[in-house]
Amino acid sequence: MEISEFMALSPKARMDFAPVIAKYNPASTSAFETIINIINRCGFDALNIHFKMGFLLNLASVPNSEINKQPTTMGILKDAIRKVLTEEAQRTGRDIRFLDTPARVIETPAQAKYNDIRRVERGYVQGVHKARKEANNGNQ
Repeated sequence: MEISEFMALSPKARMDFAPVIAKYNPASTSAFETIINIINRCGFDALNIHFKMGFLLNLASVPNSEINKQPTTMGILKDAIRKVLTEEAQRTGRDIRFLDTPARVIETPAQAKYNDIRRVERGYVQGVHKARKEANNGNQ
């Protein structure tokens, strides 16, 4: 499929064919063209490729542990596609998050202190049970 053919599709058909590009910027061909070029450079025939653009969304969201089991080319392809999609999202002012990106938990100092206390109370710290037992025996 040529770029012009892709852009001639209805918005619904474009969503089915290229969920990432259609979702983040349906009017843009730059990310689509760049991804096609990346696929071609990696040795895949992008115009006759069977997995279409939906594969790119899946590939961009594959955890690195899975990618490491596959040929290096797939890892390079994944990273390149992620870079293109991230740049496209930033350029258009849209947010993008890949499925394997973990949500970051940021603890405030107060939360960290509370969580440390809770860990000790639950016996997660080595030796706490022994110390608590000795303290309880001494108090009786």
